[in-house]
Amino acid sequence: MFGTDHIYNADTYNELNPSSSDPDFLKQSSSAVYEAMRASDPDAVWLMQGWLFISSPQFWRPPQIQAYLSGVDNEHMIILDLYSEQVPVWNLTDSYYGKPFIWCMLHNFGGRHGIYGNLDRIATGPILAKNYPGSTMIGTGLTPEAIEQNPIIYSLMCEMTWRRSPVDTSSWVHSYIVRRYGLSTVNVNLSSPILSAWDLLKRSVYEDQGESISLIERHPSLSIPYSQAPNATGVVIVCRKLLAVTQDGYVPNEPFLYDL
Repeated sequence: MFGTDHIYNADTYNELNPSSSDPDFLKQSSSAVYEAMRASDPDAVWLMQGWLFISSPQFWRPPQIQAYLSGVDNEHMIILDLYSEQVPVWNLTDSYYGKPFIWCMLHNFGGRHGIYGNLDRIATGPILAKNYPGSTMIGTGLTPEAIEQNPIIYSLMCEMTWRRSPVDTSSWVHSYIVRRYGLSTVNVNLSSPILSAWDLLKRSVYEDQGESISLIERHPSLSIPYSQAPNATGVVIVCRKLLAVTQDGYVPNEPFLYDL
């Protein structure tokens, strides 16, 4: 009814390994998948997520990755570099050996509600990938398993589509919070503590190196390594600062209450 944009998704070997690591076998395997698409649509473009190269790095070494990708012409495949903000693959494969790719932020697994993210990586990663010599990056994307958390992370990532240079995250966080909380019309004695609280969040939980799982969501255990727990101290301090501002006269809007 609506026609086609000629782009078809297929994720072969997603979290399972092929029966052989022989380069010829892998090339024939990917070629067979694409030829099946082309039989129905001569202009088919295969859209493939690159998670398989992350989930099984012992199998997918450079010769295997290159062989598998070589089974399809460059113009007939697009790859989602699925976890670019933490485990990019484009930089290990010379931009997927010529295949167009999309720099994606995964960020969230399973809808977990921890407070975490890495603003600096998001603010620089897409620009570095785009400016890399011989880059085949064609865009940015979001690939989370849930988005009902950490709105600041997703706001910055969506902005990066339009950016041509890295973002100064310290100043960006201030301008974001001013807009989000309506602080442009608020007395500086009330807005300054709010911005100070977010400076602390930015330096702590929003410079995380990976997913931080809330203690509430963890399996019961008496031996959770401290290094795997979120920065609870920083979060408590921020909550106290924000609550104090409401007692001093700031009238919170809905985004403020949501964040709190």
